[in-house]
Amino acid sequence: MRVCAREATTLFAVRDRLRALGCDVHARALEDAGITLMKRATILGGGMVGQAIAMDLVKSSFSVTVVDRSEEVLEAIARRWNAKTQRGDLLDAQALVDRTRDADVVVGALPGALGFRTLSAMIEAKKSYVDISFMAEDPWVLSDRAKELGVAC
Repeated sequence: MRVCAREATTLFAVRDRLRALGCDVHARALEDAGITLMKRATILGGGMVGQAIAMDLVKSSFSVTVVDRSEEVLEAIARRWNAKTQRGDLLDAQALVDRTRDADVVVGALPGALGFRTLSAMIEAKKSYVDISFMAEDPWVLSDRAKELGVAC
């Protein structure tokens, strides 16, 4: 089971408190229960929407990385938010896969023209993906493939 950052913060606190009380067996039980804490998010696109998403995720205790092609945009994000930045070609599917390799969840804040292609690449990379773009293509045609690969999109 995967849990969001807010739930993760509570689980971390419970686990740490159990350890402090000498209850390592119970603390390990949380980990042994198969709970995977979602805490690393990569945002594709550092425009106004991508920056707002970064701000919200940082405030929710996520470790955030923003990928954009513009060095200026990335410098502003690094100064303003506690987020890592990576320069990347958002048109190159393999570059996107490489930039999102360590993420628990990927957020697409890209122009609609890039939405479908990016969604397809993230599904094939088996990445949980949230997309906010308005794409001309029907994203539901990728639903069966996402289910087949066990990907949440």
